[in-house]
Amino acid sequence: MESRRWSLVITVVAASYALTACAAEPGLAPGDAVAGTSSTTTTPDSADRPVFALPDVTARPITAADVIAMLPTGAAGMAESAEPSVEPMTTAELLTRATLDPNDEASDVVRFGRLVGASGEYPQGDSSTAYVWIDVLVDAEAAHGYLLDYAGDAIKGAGGTHAPDATALSADEYPADIGEEAIGLDLDVTEGTRETAVIFRIGRIVVWVSVARTDQGDARVAVQYLAEEVADRIVSTLTTGAPTAPRPDTPDHRFDTSISIDAGGDRYAVEVTGNVSGGNSACSLHLITEDGERSEDLLMIDGILWSGRPGAGDPALVGGNLAQRSLVALCPPWPLDARDAGLTTLSASATPHEVNGVVAWGYRSDLTGLQQVLGASLDGVTIETFSYWVADGVPWLLELNITARGDAAELEPLTGPGFASLGDITVSIRHRILDLGVALDPILAPG
Repeated sequence: MESRRWSLVITVVAASYALTACAAEPGLAPGDAVAGTSSTTTTPDSADRPVFALPDVTARPITAADVIAMLPTGAAGMAESAEPSVEPMTTAELLTRATLDPNDEASDVVRFGRLVGASGEYPQGDSSTAYVWIDVLVDAEAAHGYLLDYAGDAIKGAGGTHAPDATALSADEYPADIGEEAIGLDLDVTEGTRETAVIFRIGRIVVWVSVARTDQGDARVAVQYLAEEVADRIVSTLTTGAPTAPRPDTPDHRFDTSISIDAGGDRYAVEVTGNVSGGNSACSLHLITEDGERSEDLLMIDGILWSGRPGAGDPALVGGNLAQRSLVALCPPWPLDARDAGLTTLSASATPHEVNGVVAWGYRSDLTGLQQVLGASLDGVTIETFSYWVADGVPWLLELNITARGDAAELEPLTGPGFASLGDITVSIRHRILDLGVALDPILAPG
């Protein structure tokens, strides 16, 4: 498995930026003054450079368990179902199915390099059923070919690899916006049954989502929402380890996170501030990268994502924009529930203190504890600071401070990809939760 903290997001942060982290030592109140070092801010000349870029989120190893986690659970969203059927689907099983039909699905699985996948079936009453198929290919180019071939099979009336016995009486293509490329299809699969589908690609992952209806209703909106739900779960699985919905009992709060990387005097950083109110969130990101400077405002309201630039008018619906949707993993980068971050069992001793008006317990840990939290080894890394504060009673993570030195490649679980060639670096992280439980203004959709 990839690091539970990062596998994508902070590749967007690779720049010269000065930020002195104020990491509180255990036994001090987070926010108490500590010794710091001065530095000089340098901003690179970003003329004629692209402002923002993201890596391939799917480049990391992807297991069958990862793919299962990407499927909707049937407990929420458009694929809500009392008894969903979710199963892994090995390439060998697909080959067995595909050889039973006269088309070329067996060769498709082999020549495109399909590695692993999973499927979900979600009955939604008597009149409709939702389907999700996820396939992981060897690379993005193979996935592109697999997507086009699969769409072609459906348009020709052939069922394709997952359902070789299925046929379409007719097929109409319509525009779809999700992932890096997508094809929408409206299919008459049998007399009286209409199936609306979107086939889309994220890196080397190809996804089929569809809703089959016997009432001939237009399901394009429902399919779009389902596709966005699956895309979000893919990104969340590959960036945080598991997609988890907000807890219904999450109290209102504000968050403030700074991450800095010192590489021989050059500074790289990201700043995240925002608030959560009534289960909705508003988040502001400030990034200074080697490609320039960028600020982004994100709103997540009732599961719908809005994005905009400060001072550029009202945020707009994000839809299938993968680059913007990936940034949600930074809002905030550490979960509020300390148990989700693995931060409740690392130390037998603790110090009580009041942190931002909340009674909390302060813990100190070490390299072994940080490796446990990250789910990764940190060979040759030195931990200068690793402390955190957890609220008394309900284990809300109120503050976390990490300062680590070592080779950039080893510290990638903390920095995210994109810094491995920097050599020896110092990473400083400070994450704080403020106004926990204080009623904040509601977060409303633009307009």
